[in-house]
Amino acid sequence: MAKPISILDKDYIQWIKELSIRYRRSQIKAAVKVNEEMLRFYWELGRDITEMKAESRWGSGFMKNLSKDLKELNPDATCFSQTNLLYMKNFFQLYQPCTEITPQLEEQISQQIVEQIQKDMFSVPWGHHIRIIDKCKDQPQKALL
Repeated sequence: MAKPISILDKDYIQWIKELSIRYRRSQIKAAVKVNEEMLRFYWELGRDITEMKAESRWGSGFMKNLSKDLKELNPDATCFSQTNLLYMKNFFQLYQPCTEITPQLEEQISQQIVEQIQKDMFSVPWGHHIRIIDKCKDQPQKALL
């Protein structure tokens, strides 16, 4: 059971309540920022795997080895399972066409739209992305709806 507030002045009590609300808001903002940064890391790792053609370069056991090596170097991290690494690769491959401006797309969309897509993409929790990847793996336009 929580102890009652020490100072019973009404201004103090109101201030304590407001501080508690501000603290909680700060916690939520921090969690959102952490999520965004982790998604950017997942995106970049997926990009690296794809652009380096890592699976064909280092063989069929690449994901297993990558998982093992990353876990060994980052023992507290829980995100480096083979399955999650594959999702990171698929995360990049699913959205990559929607986040690059090619000369052909330049006339159709603006940089602002691409930046908004990226902002939105990195604000969605990872678990939601996994579901989207499972449902829309080969249909990036559907994933954006």
